[in-house]
Amino acid sequence: MAEIVDIEGEWKDFIFKMIEPEDYPKVLDHMRRVFYRDETMFKLIEYSDELADEVDLLVTAFKNTKGSERPDCPVTVPEHKRIIGFVKNFSQGVDVHEEYGVESYAEFFMTSVDPEFRRCGLVTEMYSRSLKLIKSKGYTLVESFFSSPHTRKIATKFGFTEVKRFYYIESKFENGLQRFPKATPDQFIASMVKVL
Repeated sequence: MAEIVDIEGEWKDFIFKMIEPEDYPKVLDHMRRVFYRDETMFKLIEYSDELADEVDLLVTAFKNTKGSERPDCPVTVPEHKRIIGFVKNFSQGVDVHEEYGVESYAEFFMTSVDPEFRRCGLVTEMYSRSLKLIKSKGYTLVESFFSSPHTRKIATKFGFTEVKRFYYIESKFENGLQRFPKATPDQFIASMVKVL
């Protein structure tokens, strides 16, 4: 295996570094101020501090998982159950291990930039550095779910290809009611992969 690439360091007026446990409060503050209020799926439901509390636990737990492992976190808030149900339904039928013949793969999990720093190339630089790190660790495949048209566009520039698309408007509960009644026909989430 090649030497692990160091992706930390300065870039333009910014400093890139890996998130450490002592950074979690800052990251979670950003998630509450920006991501949970900006991300497509969250915009389609009612934001609450209770929802944010549960998703914070999930975000923190994901830092310690690998490949297709999923953290075991409580899901009690109805809006969180709505999200988890959608993700579980969406994930069915996407077997990256079998489809691409890999035992393990890397996964991008959430990308968010403060509005003050958007359009500076930060996501492009994050993806560039992340892909270098992932490749240096010996992974041959990266998967992610992209709900934002902006991140889908950047991922496509990096060679990600769409494996599956699911429109929010088509997501229904077992009783037939729409899971996201505020959804519009152009809003979807895409499972995308990149072979390294």
